[in-house]
Amino acid sequence: MNTLIKQITFSILSGASSTFVYLGLSHFLDHFMNPKYSNFISLLVGAIINFLFQSYSFAVKNNHVHHLPKYFIAELFIIGFSQFGVIYLLNKKQRYKKKLPLFLQYYYNTVSRIIVACLVFIFFSFPMRKLWVFT
Repeated sequence: MNTLIKQITFSILSGASSTFVYLGLSHFLDHFMNPKYSNFISLLVGAIINFLFQSYSFAVKNNHVHHLPKYFIAELFIIGFSQFGVIYLLNKKQRYKKKLPLFLQYYYNTVSRIIVACLVFIFFSFPMRKLWVFT
């Protein structure tokens, strides 16, 4: 398998793992606080986990400290885009919730987070990490 396919595969699996942590933690915290706050807290936790995994996806050596400043800047944008996307969908909950199948309507917050996470990964996270952070 060529290097790019390996990087994409490991990046997707790494991102999926940290995304599951993010989704699970945010769903859990939704029961105790405003979903907008639980989303932000969970994004931060997921970002820390994701850095550890993503650094292995793209870095040639095990010295990840020199990637930290770029990763931090990229992650600020990723968290920002994700937070704003989720806030938008939470604010439009009454409009979009009824478009989901009945069995998913209870999980609207989580479905919204999944949609936003996928879009941010495809259009920002992977390209930014591949082309700038871990080069």
